[in-house]
Amino acid sequence: MTNLIGSFVVATIMVSSGSPASSKGAIPLYDAFNSLCVATNTQPDLIEKAIKVSPFKITQRGSASTAKPIPMSTTLWDMAYEGHKMTLAIGESQEPLGTTMVTNTQNCTITSFSNEDASIDAIRRWVGLPGNSNKSPGVTLYEFQMQGSSRISLEGGDAEKIAKTEGRAWHIAIINGQNMGSVMLTRYLTPRLAR
Repeated sequence: MTNLIGSFVVATIMVSSGSPASSKGAIPLYDAFNSLCVATNTQPDLIEKAIKVSPFKITQRGSASTAKPIPMSTTLWDMAYEGHKMTLAIGESQEPLGTTMVTNTQNCTITSFSNEDASIDAIRRWVGLPGNSNKSPGVTLYEFQMQGSSRISLEGGDAEKIAKTEGRAWHIAIINGQNMGSVMLTRYLTPRLAR
């Protein structure tokens, strides 16, 4: 399911005490992630409002949706900032949770086509948790819950199930390559009965 969600580009991060300060251009991917994904709590309507006042040059590319294999929709944007060409994808999806429940997710992904080592380091410091990089080379995954401005690791089992049923579970995927960087932030909303 994570690979399906990974096709969305979502960018917004809520700044918390102890997180890296804005770089004013020194780390463009982190700046975009912070102002579009974190600050908006991955809420698509808030991301679209943030786009309108953003210092980034942003142009909407298009939108798409599908019902299979799960209901999902995404809107893609082209961005340019400090000479870095990026894409922003904001989307929503619906996943089954057991046999009678579903959970909606909100996704914010930003992909840059430049070297983003400094931004990737800043995002990892923001997460502040050990990640799982064993599944795919160059990809680091984090599962966590938010409690106030703190992030607490979720490593499967009962803690993750409880966090998802209470709408506190988050997922972040970071990809770092020689000439690209990407970050996807996903929020799991409180589950509801399937219709």
